[in-house]
Amino acid sequence: MEGGDAVMIWKAPTDQGFDFLTVGRNRRMPVDFDGLKLVSFHLRE
Repeated sequence: MEGGDAVMIWKAPTDQGFDFLTVGRNRRMPVDFDGLKLVSFHLRE
């Protein structure tokens, strides 16, 4: 990834029914919250 961002989402046997990863200098970061994967937003620099 040359200076870009990406999110990959796939079906998974979780409570939400899916899982995901982020790649790059993205301000969105996955956070586990009691077994649920949520998205945390970091402030812009």
